Amino acid sequence: LDWSRLVKLASKVKTEFAPLPKTQPVKRDLALLIDNAVTMAQIDDTVRKAERKLLRSVELFDVYEGDQLGEGKKSLAYAVTFRAPDRTLTSEDSEAIRARIVERAATLGAQLRA
Repeated sequence: LDWSRLVKLASKVKTEFAPLPKTQPVKRDLALLIDNAVTMAQIDDTVRKAERKLLRSVELFDVYEGDQLGEGKKSLAYAVTFRAPDRTLTSEDSEAIRARIVERAATLGAQLRA
């Protein structure tokens, strides 16, 4: 190993640190019924735009297509995580965020799946 070269390269990398959060995250599952023509990337982008400040992660964990949903439909299930840096979110806070996500997803024709 060329140690001097590694040190030189490492000195060019800007490293930033943030303190660990003192609040607990809120996790919610969300299943959306959507047309097959709508991509997962479109839904992901829409969900992320619905809540920029408190949304920490969006993870697709299930895709279901079957006769029960209707022709040309699919169900996408997401696990979404919210966290405020300065306070613990209440259930009202998380429900309001979830409602904004569902409202925004409706612009793509998505419906909340029970």
